[in-house]
Amino acid sequence: MLNNIIVILNFHLFLLYLHLSNTINLFFMENKIVLFANMKGGVGKSTLCATFANYLVAKGVPVVVLDADIQRSILRHRERELEAEPGAQIPWQVQFLDTAKAKDIMPKLKKLQGVVLIDTPGNIYDANLQHIFKAADLCLVPLTYDSDNIDSTRVFSMVVKKVSDAKLVFIPNNIVTIQEKSASVSEDRSKAYAALKELGYITPKIKQSLTVKQYSTLQPLDRYKTNAVQYAFDPIMEMLK
Repeated sequence: MLNNIIVILNFHLFLLYLHLSNTINLFFMENKIVLFANMKGGVGKSTLCATFANYLVAKGVPVVVLDADIQRSILRHRERELEAEPGAQIPWQVQFLDTAKAKDIMPKLKKLQGVVLIDTPGNIYDANLQHIFKAADLCLVPLTYDSDNIDSTRVFSMVVKKVSDAKLVFIPNNIVTIQEKSASVSEDRSKAYAALKELGYITPKIKQSLTVKQYSTLQPLDRYKTNAVQYAFDPIMEMLK
């Protein structure tokens, strides 16, 4: 049975609810701000953010999600799911974060007990993003192995390092394993590791699969989804301790 602890913030008249279980690991009660970020689109940023929220809930960790992306992918996904299933239990709350108000909001989020996940926009030229990145503890960066993605990810990461002390964690995502056997893909992967290992930690890959792409903001992870992401997510869980 879940106990609901309601945390009220002066967050432009919105309420953020943190759903806590009776068996919460108190080791995780310290506040952590975790970003999902990359200026390269199509890398699965929103998908992994929502999936990681479900992963945290499954581990008994209090979590709230803020959608700062102009597309509001996670927020709209939640709305569609609730329209289809209006009586569904909500495992974690999601709210839109206006980056123009980040300077005032981030100090309040730092006072929350638990993990705050933020799906950031891909626009690194928004000056207000510096307040989000400065407050972050971890910056999770999904990427693929192709050269263009690696180059843009490297540039993005160097920009982040100039404004933030957040630990960079790179998540190879949507990786087609059968293609890794080809010489060109193997070379791209080697270049990726060489370019990024100096900037942060690289997790085990998440393979391309419909299991991961078809995420839910309401339903818990089944064993197939858990198996698909756990090797990438477990090292991140350790970093949250």
